[in-house]
Parts: sequence; C-alpha cells; structure tokens
Amino acid sequence: MTEFQKLRQKAIFETFDKFPDLPNLTTAKLLYAKYPELFLSLEHCRGIVRLYRGVKGELSRGKIKITKYFKNEI
Repeated sequence: MTEFQKLRQKAIFETFDKFPDLPNLTTAKLLYAKYPELFLSLEHCRGIVRLYRGVKGELSRGKIKITKYFKNEI
C-alpha cells in the first residue's frame, strides 16, 4: 500500500469513526468536500467508501483485511 493510499484510508476511517451511521453517499460527499485531492470524483469516493464498508460485493469483501467498518445489512 502506498503512502497516498494510507493517507486516504486514514481519512476514510476517521470519518467512519466520527459519523458511523451516515449513508455511503453522504459519507462520500463529506469526504470529497473535505479531501478533494484524495479522490478523482465523488463517484470514485463513493466506490471506495462502499469497498471499506463491505457492501461492494463478496469478491471485494475478501480483499479488505479491516472488517471493523463492515455494515451488517449485506
């Protein structure tokens, strides 16, 4: 994982900790507004949020080692 990816992951996890019950799109809007340099677009940000929340599909869930932020409503 590159330093850039670690920085983006840290920003995402801090937002998850601060606002654990926000919907994915709202979380993405918040992240993209605060850290536009970390994401290519709002849709890119939403995809990464979905990935770390474990709602992007079974294959993607297998790639993520930190499952603390997974949503149970899969």
